Amino acid sequence: MAKGVWGIDVSKYSAKAVRLEGAGDSPTLTHVGVFAYEGAGTGEPGDPDAQIKQALTQIKSTYKITSEPIVFSLPSHSTFNRLIKLPPVDDAKIPEIVKYEAQSQIPFNIDEVLWDYQYVERAYSPGEEKEVILFAIKKDIVEQFLENIADLRFNVEAIQFAPVALFNFLVRDQEMSGATVALDMGGDNTDLIVIDGTKFWVRNLPITGNDITKALQKAFNIPFDEAEKLKLKAGQSQQAQKIFNAIQPVLRDLVNEINRSMGYYKSISKTSKFDKILLLGNSTKTLNFQKFVSQSLQLNAARVQKLNTMSVGGQVDPGDLGESLATIGTALGLALQGISQTTNRVNLLPPVFVKAKELKKKQPFLVAAMAALFVLVGLAYVKDNGAVNTLQASATLANSTKKIADAQIEAFKEAKKVEDVRDNLEPLTQLSSERDLVLKIMDLVNPNIPDNGKWETPPAQKLWVVDWEFEEKERIKLGDASAANPQAASMAPATGRPYPINRILTAVIQVVITKRNSDPEGRDFIVRQLLNYNQGAKQPARGESPCPIKNPYWELPDGGWAVIRDADDLVWPIPNPFPGGKGDDQPTTDKKNYWRYQVKLELPVGEENRKAQASEKGAEKK
Repeated sequence: MAKGVWGIDVSKYSAKAVRLEGAGDSPTLTHVGVFAYEGAGTGEPGDPDAQIKQALTQIKSTYKITSEPIVFSLPSHSTFNRLIKLPPVDDAKIPEIVKYEAQSQIPFNIDEVLWDYQYVERAYSPGEEKEVILFAIKKDIVEQFLENIADLRFNVEAIQFAPVALFNFLVRDQEMSGATVALDMGGDNTDLIVIDGTKFWVRNLPITGNDITKALQKAFNIPFDEAEKLKLKAGQSQQAQKIFNAIQPVLRDLVNEINRSMGYYKSISKTSKFDKILLLGNSTKTLNFQKFVSQSLQLNAARVQKLNTMSVGGQVDPGDLGESLATIGTALGLALQGISQTTNRVNLLPPVFVKAKELKKKQPFLVAAMAALFVLVGLAYVKDNGAVNTLQASATLANSTKKIADAQIEAFKEAKKVEDVRDNLEPLTQLSSERDLVLKIMDLVNPNIPDNGKWETPPAQKLWVVDWEFEEKERIKLGDASAANPQAASMAPATGRPYPINRILTAVIQVVITKRNSDPEGRDFIVRQLLNYNQGAKQPARGESPCPIKNPYWELPDGGWAVIRDADDLVWPIPNPFPGGKGDDQPTTDKKNYWRYQVKLELPVGEENRKAQASEKGAEKK
């Protein structure tokens, strides 16, 4: 059998293993296996370390794995990733700046994590910020995993994040055009991956496949394992409508989380439109899942149907492969990384482990070199022992002196380097200081969106949020010298541009409602329903619900928000309500019956800026 590479995806409920061989444009998939842990069907597996080791032992014995390299993945909920932007510096300086950024961006002590990064390779405009994706995982998680499987003597080539491996597979094998959302929903973990060319962003969602199973368990009063079977075979049940009614609240929460994630990504990358959503994981196969997600997000929902750049051979049955593709994408991405055919090659193996592997590879050469050295030393000793001793003492003294001098020179260079770049690097800590501001806005808006899926909801009470747009504007604070010389102010002293002191975030929510008798009536409905604001009393209309205008985070002045109607003719998008409880009988949608509004919220970025705004507002009142 030709030499191959294994990809093994380790999750909470199972381990998925695949093997690829061949390093050309079309590697061959020779083995596929899914090994569920004992007790996974009950939703309560036992000790995770013991379960993982048992599954990996079974994989090793089943496929007789000896020295072939293996790339492992660990679940995404134990990892950290963030898309960060760097100043437009030379590529040679990027590692240094990323190292600095890692210390401020990673929410753990830098000495307690293993971290790596990927530079987003694309065409950058002159002066444009460069993009880097930062990855990190707690060091003890990886070390515990390696210690747990040490006696299995696997040839561990790399450890990668599960969602990153899935990204590698989709970009390498599937047709990806435009911005795409990939949703990988497993029993205890759901990953949302935004794929935007060579750039991607990952978020771990709180809604999982087990939430759907538990909803069915509660609705039908059945054990967890029976509810799990019902979830996957709901389409064959005579109670299909009751099943869908039970899981619909979970799907609605999931769609809200997807909407939040897409809105946040747009705010940090300026992507204007998503083309489709890819559904992966067995949980996405449940009744009406694909249709509900597609209609709720107004996106084409698709599945991975086949392999496009990999051939199938060995022990893999092409007929059974279609069912497995929904779950083995991560493992395929791992194996592709092992044969050097992936965009992202992040490796989170501990440095000590990597050095040990390298030393083991070099061991035969080291033995030969040491033997030759001993022979040379022996000959020299026999020839002239006294001269050799004198020369050796002189060489030792010279080397020691040189090492001290080199160390002093390097220390001086490093100190000077830090002094040169410190002032330019310090403002970078503020560039991502409040990335959660977008999520706070969405958290305040989402609970006020009415449930359009309920058949009994009157049309006049329905409201569709069809798009989110976020834009962060920078205000440059110039000193006296800069104000006197605008040309000099437009040039950064070392990095190519000045840095923002004050920033304003503008959120634009595209809202569609049914046509009203007058524009003020439609505007008042949106202000009360979506913004939960009583304009007359200048306070929330419903005390128990969040208010995006007046809340614990900020209070927007009258000029800080607006509700504006677009043109009377609604061109795009047209609302597409999802039927519920009435079969497939769905009302027709006429765009002339709807109005579209823009809801604009504008607030300063940063707590100090908002306090300053509040102080100015108080001074105006006096």
